[in-house]
Amino acid sequence: GGAGSAVQDDTYVSGWLDIAPGETLPINHDFGGDPDDYSVDLWFRDLDGGNGINHESFGGMEVGGAYIGATWQKLTSSSVDVYRFAQDVNADHVLLRIWVPDPPAYDSGWLDIAEGTAITLTHNVGGDPEAYTVGMQFRDTAVDGLGVNVHAAGGMEIAGSFHGAAWHKLTSTSIQAVRFRDDTVADQVRICIY
Repeated sequence: GGAGSAVQDDTYVSGWLDIAPGETLPINHDFGGDPDDYSVDLWFRDLDGGNGINHESFGGMEVGGAYIGATWQKLTSSSVDVYRFAQDVNADHVLLRIWVPDPPAYDSGWLDIAEGTAITLTHNVGGDPEAYTVGMQFRDTAVDGLGVNVHAAGGMEIAGSFHGAAWHKLTSTSIQAVRFRDDTVADQVRICIY
């Protein structure tokens, strides 16, 4: 597994880890507790292309037939996998952070969502939605699936098929979750608003 720092000040920080294109890097974080309560942040560092520390193509993206970016998947209370797409050029190193934020103002819990559908969630948080922080995670419930993940976060087109999930239509009282028509790893979604 990937080396990393211990949990300090209630945050796990992996330190910068090497990851090759096409590699799945297991990280043993041993954070403990309930991974449904985690916030997870994944940063990239480009060593030779001039992008430095970046977040380009987080969750994955197809550009001219090349699949770039990186994502995290298979999150548990002790480990997580980071996957770098095979043609990626911006994530020579990855840095992963895990922490438990203050309780959200709204938590949808895990919701089933069918491919090609959108569901409207009433949150009634109020105030200015531009001041919100919105977190969305997916769960692949297949036995050997990706588990809790953010694969194709925001959506990804692969040879004419559309994968992933996203949120949109945010107001002070509601938000909509959409799962793209060909997705295979987001049978459940969860949205938290802070």
